[in-house]
Amino acid sequence: MSSSILETKGLCKAFGGLTAVDEVDLSVETGRITSVIGPNGAGKTTLFNLIAGVYMPSSGEIYFEGKPLGNAPPHKRAALGIARTFQNVLLFDNMTALENVMTGQHPRSRYGFFEAALRLPKAHREEETISLKAKQYLNLVGLGMYSDRNPLSLPLGQQKLLTIARALATEPRLLLLDEPGPQRTHQAHPGDGHHRCPRRARHGFGYGHCRMGHRPRQRPEDSGRHCLTDPEEQEGHCSLPR
Repeated sequence: MSSSILETKGLCKAFGGLTAVDEVDLSVETGRITSVIGPNGAGKTTLFNLIAGVYMPSSGEIYFEGKPLGNAPPHKRAALGIARTFQNVLLFDNMTALENVMTGQHPRSRYGFFEAALRLPKAHREEETISLKAKQYLNLVGLGMYSDRNPLSLPLGQQKLLTIARALATEPRLLLLDEPGPQRTHQAHPGDGHHRCPRRARHGFGYGHCRMGHRPRQRPEDSGRHCLTDPEEQEGHCSLPR
């Protein structure tokens, strides 16, 4: 029986006459890291956008936990357990670091608009629980001491870690990390904080983990399998043609 949490079969995405993703077969196993590696313009972010529901595929299918995702929008996929980060840091600058992580719990919250507007006990209790969980995720990525800080006052590397904490707060079954390290540190050692934090969480919570980078040497040491989008560097268990 397959342990794959995510599979794509013949996945394609074309923008007019430009084919960004062409016949991609990808498998991500629960509890393991899958790395998607390739140069700029190889279609890595487009692939993540297809999985997350930002784009709909031109052809092919995406299966999550054995079921086709079809045309499910991003918020439905987040509720199913698909979380992602972005190359560009997207944080709320009018919230604290803690409040940014709390927003990740939105797909898991159960109180409605009226409970929140009237500050009923149910909403208050759940907000306290969400706050405690958000603090745990901040501690997990090493940012617990910055919970009251404006996120944009943090260095870029810590902002990236904050986006990982927010993604973890959605309690994902699958975590997609789009170049999680800061751009200026692509040569960072695989044992740095941006690799260790998702690795610790993966072992603790048992989800699938797919990350992307530009070069094979960026692949984490414990990456179970990897895909290369550059045909000149094909190796490993699967391939994503350009």
